[in-house]
Amino acid sequence: MIHGGHAEILEGQWSGDLIAIAFPDRAAARAWYVSRDYRAIIGLRTRNACGAVIIIDGVLRDHQATDVLAPS
Repeated sequence: MIHGGHAEILEGQWSGDLIAIAFPDRAAARAWYVSRDYRAIIGLRTRNACGAVIIIDGVLRDHQATDVLAPS
């Protein structure tokens, strides 16, 4: 889903560990983050987990991580 893209940190400090949630695009991710539904449950996350919230652009479905693949 993601590989090496620019991380837009929305809150907190990011150590590089992550849980990824896919959205169709950045606008949809931002809309979810400010939505009434997410705001209603944000306390569940903040009271039970420490971490940053960031947005990273995804890669195309046929993306190959050639920088980490062994040469053929």
